Amino acid sequence: MTELRPWLSLLLRHRGRLVLGALLMTATLLSGVGLLALSGWFITATAVTALAWGAGLQASLNLYVPGGGIRFFALSRTASRYFERLHNHDTVLRLLADLRVCLFQNLVCLDERARSGLRSAQLLNRLVSDVDTLDNLYLRQIAPPVVALVAVLAVTGLIAFFALPIALFAGVVLLLLLGVVTVGVALVTRRLSAREGRARDLIRSRVVDQLRGLAELQAASQLVSHQEQLLRLEAGQRHCQYRLAKRTALAQALSTLGVQALVVIVLILAALAWQAEVVSGPVMVMMPLAVMALSEGFSVLPAAFAQWGATEAAASRLNEQSSLTGCLPEPDEPAPVPAHPAITWSGIAVARGTPSVFDDFNLSLAPGEHIAITGPSGSGKSTLALLLARLLEPDEGAVLADGRDIRQFHGDEWRQRIALLSQDAHLFNESIAENLRLALPQATDARLWEVLAAVQLDETVRAFSLGLETRVGEMGGQVSGGEARRLALARVLLKQAPIVVLDEPFTGLDRGIEERVRTSIQPWLAGRSVVFLLHEGPGPDSVQRVIRLPLDPGWQSPA
Repeated sequence: MTELRPWLSLLLRHRGRLVLGALLMTATLLSGVGLLALSGWFITATAVTALAWGAGLQASLNLYVPGGGIRFFALSRTASRYFERLHNHDTVLRLLADLRVCLFQNLVCLDERARSGLRSAQLLNRLVSDVDTLDNLYLRQIAPPVVALVAVLAVTGLIAFFALPIALFAGVVLLLLLGVVTVGVALVTRRLSAREGRARDLIRSRVVDQLRGLAELQAASQLVSHQEQLLRLEAGQRHCQYRLAKRTALAQALSTLGVQALVVIVLILAALAWQAEVVSGPVMVMMPLAVMALSEGFSVLPAAFAQWGATEAAASRLNEQSSLTGCLPEPDEPAPVPAHPAITWSGIAVARGTPSVFDDFNLSLAPGEHIAITGPSGSGKSTLALLLARLLEPDEGAVLADGRDIRQFHGDEWRQRIALLSQDAHLFNESIAENLRLALPQATDARLWEVLAAVQLDETVRAFSLGLETRVGEMGGQVSGGEARRLALARVLLKQAPIVVLDEPFTGLDRGIEERVRTSIQPWLAGRSVVFLLHEGPGPDSVQRVIRLPLDPGWQSPA
């Protein structure tokens, strides 16, 4: 239960809606009990009265009160069922939305170091599959057993009004049966259900990995081997599903058998009470029918609690993600962000292993200055970019804007001042125009053609039959690597930000195109502070300083 506590507290934010939903479920079940019990009583009373008349005895029966009661229960059962489904499904959708928002907020506030340890397929499973699994928590595993308990107490009280010993016997048996089909089923299926959920999670992750790495698997002649692994995993999951379904079916059979056996026993006991003239004939029939009506409340419990282990496992996985460290906190009272500040990496220390990436690193960037930072892979170039964009927190030191720590600014407002081209810039499966307008939503088509010309892509795009409306595919898969890189560069240039960080902007370009792009992007970078992150080379002609990483001991940034 400890895994479920954070999510139960989230559910309680809607306690009013949850209570109303449970009341509607109770009204539906009790209306069913009342309808069946009163109908049995009424039919039997009518038959007994008719027999009395046939025997020449004096007898009377008020048809209107029980007839009105039957109509009331029939209408109330239909109405409460309709509004219960309407209300509870709306409530569950709200709860699922809250869960996903909570998870997404936790994910967004993680810095790049923490987020890089998460696989995209796992994130998808958490936001979709695991959250959907928590749908069971209220609608199937909390409210129904509570409603069934209330109904058991109500039926027990009804029978006790006429025959207390029968009521006590029926109440004890029903409570024991309720415990078996809830707690008992959960204990028996807990591990198996959790195992099946983990297998399903692993299969989904492997399928996504296979689809994303299909070309590499085919090139390495490993696709068949990978598919065989998936088939083995899927066979194992099917085996778990079969065993779980078998146990669930047995539990449902036990639930049905238990209720119906109790119906027979209560009928026998009621018949003995009738013979002893303790109860009337109509009441004798009413008591077992009232018990029979409870089967509606009991029948849904075994299947729901067979998923208890999966619910706990899903909650545990979500808790692990929510507990990840590396959060990017926002200030309570954000400071105003300067329009075009001077940047200083001051006393930066970042440890990603041994040795550290940076230890007391210092560097300055004046407004409008263009610098190039070069160095081999792993020297920390991309780390500097992430620190500047506040996508990563330093272990020590700070990034300053006009002398003020950027952590004093609201993160989104600060990032509006930054245009970042990362090494793995993402292209969405949308049109070229929509990908570019992420940087400037109000950009006209003419402006888009201008920036495409700056990266030497205008002629290529004009050759497409749909032009700017051409879809680039998942991860830019419908264009070449060099075209995708230039499209991402065009998006960065289009953003009206005073500080631009270009991490390996010319990757994938041949020498001729690279030289033309270096020249044609200069007007778009004029007046901005620009940081080029390169493996080697002095960078474009506009570069005023070149810093080589890793730094020599004792290196100091020029004033």
